[in-house]
Amino acid sequence: MKSNFAIYRLPGHGLKCCKIECHDDEILFPGSYAEVGKVEGFVVAPFCISSTCPLFVLPSEKPSETDVRDLYLQSQSADLQILRTDEQRDAYTEDFAKFHDKTKAEYFRKIVLARKSVLTVDKAVDEIRIFHRLCIDYPKSFVSLIKTSFAGTWIMATPEILLEGSSKGLHTMALAGTRPCMPDSPEPDSCDALQGWDAKNIKEQQLVADYIMSSLKDSSDAMRFSGPYTIRYGNMEHIRSDFYFRKNSDTRLGNIVSALHPTPAVCGLPSQATFDFILKNEHDDRQYYSGFCGPCHGEDDFHFFVTLRCMKLVGQEIELFAGGGILPDSDENEEWNETMMKMQAMKHCILAE
Repeated sequence: MKSNFAIYRLPGHGLKCCKIECHDDEILFPGSYAEVGKVEGFVVAPFCISSTCPLFVLPSEKPSETDVRDLYLQSQSADLQILRTDEQRDAYTEDFAKFHDKTKAEYFRKIVLARKSVLTVDKAVDEIRIFHRLCIDYPKSFVSLIKTSFAGTWIMATPEILLEGSSKGLHTMALAGTRPCMPDSPEPDSCDALQGWDAKNIKEQQLVADYIMSSLKDSSDAMRFSGPYTIRYGNMEHIRSDFYFRKNSDTRLGNIVSALHPTPAVCGLPSQATFDFILKNEHDDRQYYSGFCGPCHGEDDFHFFVTLRCMKLVGQEIELFAGGGILPDSDENEEWNETMMKMQAMKHCILAE
């Protein structure tokens, strides 16, 4: 395998995955989100484009297809033990106070606070083993393993579509609100819609849905939507609405991507003010967490997913990322527990066989 690669499994594709490889001098670096879609390949975008976290594309007209099980058999699988865990609780408390004060003072209608947890393990991590486990455990998520000489190694199993397109049109979603679910409980009944959800989570999701409708009104035709409804991903349930549309004849893919990213599901409202506040005040640089990535093979054939439920591998350290939406009535302990639950979705795959 070449030094830079992306392996990914689309939702609903079982253990069938695709692989794109390239050398350092083949990687492309578009200057802005508006350039997305002009080159075929695997797109990787950060939360905020910078000199240390560029937007890049691993070029490929046709990725190779393989079975996750074949990759797993070739890997150097080994049991891991967690030696230390740094949850960075004090930093979260400090950040929460700053973020929450802005919502209570009505500067922000919503803002997303993210954090990092660092696990130190007893040996170098076998990324293929984790990728294999995530494909099995999260059949409805986009699972990806990305490794480059400059961005490092990232693994994710994300449930959230930023934007996807086919000959039938475009699709995006508003996904927000989080609550735990029991592993053996039945799947949510779509007829129940939002049964059991509290007002805070419903409002948080509605803010995202309204933002998407507003962002797309000048660039789309024939908009239709479904939801909101409850959807399950692993150990969590979320509120989801789906939007289907066609882009106007004079609108490019990159224009829509620029309008959507970052959505209030990972940033906040008003979007520019919360974006600037996050960059200035969060303890940790999000890097590629809450950016987006996925394969692109033209203006009408692409799948971009928000980089959530993710980890970065650095030698014998595993950096887990998670966040949650802060509203005026948010409680710090409840928000902290939500990030713990989201990280647990990834953490169990580090040790699981």
